[in-house]
Amino acid sequence: LEDPTAFAYYRIGECYNKMGNKDLSVQYYKKTAKEDPLLDKGWLALTKLYYNEKNYQKSLYYINKALSIDDTNTLYWRMYSEICLKFNLFEEAASGFYNCIDNGDDNLDIYLGFSDVLNFIGEFEDSMLVMSTAIETYPHHADVEYRIACLCYVLGKNSDGVFFLQKALKTDYDSHTLMKEIFPSIFELNAVKTIISEFKS
Repeated sequence: LEDPTAFAYYRIGECYNKMGNKDLSVQYYKKTAKEDPLLDKGWLALTKLYYNEKNYQKSLYYINKALSIDDTNTLYWRMYSEICLKFNLFEEAASGFYNCIDNGDDNLDIYLGFSDVLNFIGEFEDSMLVMSTAIETYPHHADVEYRIACLCYVLGKNSDGVFFLQKALKTDYDSHTLMKEIFPSIFELNAVKTIISEFKS
């Protein structure tokens, strides 16, 4: 009845995707991106389709094309970081998380992902800065408090580590096992085990 819009192409692509017709869904997602390159739905749909198929190379290709058009879109940067992690590109993933925050995305998952990547590459001071920013927005969140406690121990600030560990245990005792996943060496410290056992009793 009227000229096709990017959103109409996107909806058709979604329908084909739900029907399991990958080729036609890709075709219409591409039409979406071509019709309106600034509409993020087409780029994200293409990226996620290949990501879900574990074709991370093509997924990275499309998210890079999207970022070349709009490098302030935090949804793009999130996907970029997730894809980079699949390639073990940790510094690039950290850069993606940084750009999310720099462009106004203060979602907790972004802070946690950013911190964990920095920890993995040994940038503990930078990770502490990320968590210090996160705790301002999420002042009583165990995931943040446990990470800060561990980072304090890593950086030799044991008294601060005790303070944040006790704080985290009060917030959510059951989540203390998170320390074992992220900082197993800290979790195994006798001083840490003592605090946890004393708190439980």
